[in-house]
Amino acid sequence: MKNTPHEQVETQKLITDTIVWVHDDYSNQFNNLSDETQIVANGKLPFVTDLLCKLSAKVWVKIILEPEFWYAGQIIYPNWKKVFFKTTNFNLNPLWSIEIAKDKWYTKYFLSQNWYLCPKWKTFFSEKLNVKLKVKRTVEEWLEYAKTLGFPVILKPNSLSQWVLVWKACNEKEYYALAKKILQLANVMIVEEFCKWNDYRIVVLDDTVISAYQRIHLNVTWDWFSTIRELMKEKQEKFEMDGRWEKIIFDDFRIKMVLRRKNLTLKSILPLGKNVSLLDNANLSAWWDPRDFTKKIHPDFVELCIKVTKDMWLRLCWVDLITSDITKPLEDYNILEISWAPWLDNYAAKWEEQVKIVEELYTQILLTMWR
Repeated sequence: MKNTPHEQVETQKLITDTIVWVHDDYSNQFNNLSDETQIVANGKLPFVTDLLCKLSAKVWVKIILEPEFWYAGQIIYPNWKKVFFKTTNFNLNPLWSIEIAKDKWYTKYFLSQNWYLCPKWKTFFSEKLNVKLKVKRTVEEWLEYAKTLGFPVILKPNSLSQWVLVWKACNEKEYYALAKKILQLANVMIVEEFCKWNDYRIVVLDDTVISAYQRIHLNVTWDWFSTIRELMKEKQEKFEMDGRWEKIIFDDFRIKMVLRRKNLTLKSILPLGKNVSLLDNANLSAWWDPRDFTKKIHPDFVELCIKVTKDMWLRLCWVDLITSDITKPLEDYNILEISWAPWLDNYAAKWEEQVKIVEELYTQILLTMWR
C-alpha cells in the first residue's frame, strides 16, 4: 500500500542538537552541501531558526527548513497543525494589522485616535511623489514645520524597519543633509518632535510583557590614552565576545556629525572616565547597549503596553516608548513606534538572564500558535 503524504515527506536531520525534519525532495541537497553550508547546518543557523530548532524537542514540534538560507520554515505540531515562520515573522498577527504597523504615519494616527500619547509629527514627500499627489509638501514646508516644533527634531523614513535612517537634526544644515539622505531611499519622511526622556522597548505577547529594557546610545568612556576610534574598536571586540552580529561603521557620517557638535573627532583623547555618546538614536541595529527592566517595569506600563497591542489588533508586538522612569507609576510618556515582528537576537546576546527571557518568549510563541 502506498504511504501517506505525511509518511513520505519526513527525513530526520540532526542540526544544533535537535531534530529538524525536512522534505524528502530536499534530502539529496542536505547530503551534498558544500563545506561552507555544512558549517551553517552544524550550528551557525540564523538566530531565530537556531532557537526554534533547539526548542522543538521541548514543545514537541517538527520543523521543515528551506535548505539554502535557513531563514524560513514550517512548524508541524503533534495534531498536524501547520504554521509558517520567516525570520521573526510568525502566524500570529493579522495581515491588516501588520500593514498598519509597517507604516509609521498610520501607526501614529491610530494610536493618537485611541488617546495614546505620541510626539507631534507630520509627513513630507519626495519630489518624485509630490508630482503624483494633489496635496504636496515641499522642502520649504519641511523646514517651516521643523521650526514650529523647534530644533532639534527627529527625521525618519515612514516605512523602513529596524530604525533605519532615524536621525536627530539640530539645525537647518543638518536638517537638509539628513532629509536628502532619507528621501534618496524613501518617498515619505516623518518630521517628529524631539523628546528628552529615557528610551525603552517592551515586548508583548497577548496578555504578557515578555521583556522590557532601556536602550543606551552607542558610547565610549575614555582611559587617558586611547582615541575615540581605538575605543570603538574595543567596543566592537566586546560585541563579538557577546555574540552580537552588527559591525560598527567607524566612518558613519552620523557619528562624525555627533562628534562635530562636541568639537571632537575620531582622533580625540579626553580625560579618564569621560563618557560620550556617539549616536543620537539607541536601537539594536545602531550598536546600542540594553539595560534590562523586565522585573522592574511598573504595572502601569505593563498595562499600557498590553492595551496598545490589543488596540492595534496585534498579538506579538514591541512598543518603543520614552518616559522619565519606567519603574514608577505612569505620569509622562510618548509612544515612538511599534513593531509586529520583534528582533531580539542582540538583546539575547548580552546576558544569560536575557537568553532565558528570549527562549521563554519563543517557547510561548510556539505554544500560542498551537492553540
